[in-house]
Amino acid sequence: MTFRGLPRVRSGYNGRMDNPGSSNGIYLDHAATTEVAPAVLAVMDACYRENSGNPSSSHRAGLKAREELEASRESILESLGAASYDLVFTSGGTEADNLAVAGAILPGRTGITRVLAGSIEHPAVLGSADLVERLGGSFSTIPVDCDGRIEERELSSLELGKTTLVSVMMANNETGTLQPVERICSLVREAGGLFHTDAVQAVGKIPLRLDSFKPDLVSLTAHKIYGPKGVGALLVRRGVSLFPLTRGGGQENGLRSGTENVSLAAGFAHAVKLAVELQDQEAQRLRELRDALAGEISARFSEVTRNTPLDDTLPNILNISFGGVEGSSLAKLLDEMDVAVSTASACHSGSGKGSHVLEAMGLEPALIRGAIRFSFGRSNSSSQLPELLSCLEKGVERLRQLAGTK
Repeated sequence: MTFRGLPRVRSGYNGRMDNPGSSNGIYLDHAATTEVAPAVLAVMDACYRENSGNPSSSHRAGLKAREELEASRESILESLGAASYDLVFTSGGTEADNLAVAGAILPGRTGITRVLAGSIEHPAVLGSADLVERLGGSFSTIPVDCDGRIEERELSSLELGKTTLVSVMMANNETGTLQPVERICSLVREAGGLFHTDAVQAVGKIPLRLDSFKPDLVSLTAHKIYGPKGVGALLVRRGVSLFPLTRGGGQENGLRSGTENVSLAAGFAHAVKLAVELQDQEAQRLRELRDALAGEISARFSEVTRNTPLDDTLPNILNISFGGVEGSSLAKLLDEMDVAVSTASACHSGSGKGSHVLEAMGLEPALIRGAIRFSFGRSNSSSQLPELLSCLEKGVERLRQLAGTK
């Protein structure tokens, strides 16, 4: 098979890292999760061995664990330029999103309980609508344009002055679309509301200096950046008050009771540090890989639609719809050929529903059903593209033949 028109892509991470779930396959689902980096594993292993104390205990073992926990907290804040924030460790991005939304509107903070969220937010944010409404508040979504981006004129018509919280993700997990969060944050602040942004997909992909525009609440997680699963964080700008969702021993400044997992926190901190250090070189490398794949798909396949915008996107995500093909069926065929891709958010794909992101962007149902997300990471290189394209050709041709559209 001739491999046409691919630009030369610089080699990637030093040493090939094993792909999650496969030792030999091509893993292109890094937006769902990433493998734990060896350096992060080493930090966690040392911490498990040397810091087994409870960080709330007052003896030497406890104090040593507390010192490690606080060092991890400060490391994350420093890496993200967030000196004006407190950091609450959580079990992941979902809990951080829930704490941001529910904590801002629960009784005790204000009499106004109105939440606005982008229509393409993660289910952890959109799923909070029921709770907000049960508490007597209102929850509304903000429309997006055909690129999945919120336009300022939409915000100006939504009575921000009567809103408790606006939640808009920094980067979309299905299409890679970047939102103008700095401008949105400014508008919300002028109106007197709180602004929350889910930055789970953004860390290590785009520059983040949170002190420069000061969103009130920022959600993070470790497992998207080669850190461990089961740990995330909510960054809370100092001066912002939240209502805790869990009660107990008062850990994490009273906002998240329960004994902290010091080793997970240490792994998280090191993963953030590495992601920021590698950010510039990895972003360029992944952008070249993404664009190479997009060019080849456009040249080799008929009836394809690119759902990821050309500009202002993450460098590692490409969402493509293949006409005459069910995306879920194509993903299964590719999996049989040891190629891992996805059709939507991993947190939403099990629901059996189509992508709410693509629907909000105005795509026709057939294009939504035919969508595939490729998300690149450190284990990917240009040497994998010929095999990937060969598998894609086989899968698309087979499904189109079965559907009688070829």
